[in-house]
Amino acid sequence: MDETSENSSPNSMCKTTTLPNAYAYFNAEFSDFDKNKKKECFAPGQIWAIYDARDGMPRLYALIRKVFSPGFKLQATWLESHPDD
Repeated sequence: MDETSENSSPNSMCKTTTLPNAYAYFNAEFSDFDKNKKKECFAPGQIWAIYDARDGMPRLYALIRKVFSPGFKLQATWLESHPDD
């Protein structure tokens, strides 16, 4: 008897691939982050989120203290969470 059984066909040994799940999010709000990096978008007193490159979630927050011109530099204070408060 050969290595394949009588009930199997040559195609039954092929691996099947499944498509990933796709989700539709209606009314999702996405930002054009490059557009929001202009110095005109920053002002003292604003709080900005810094997003993690690994999963795209906000991990750090900064309070803008001063916007310097000419050029584009920011003075900011890193904010820390206090979950017990």
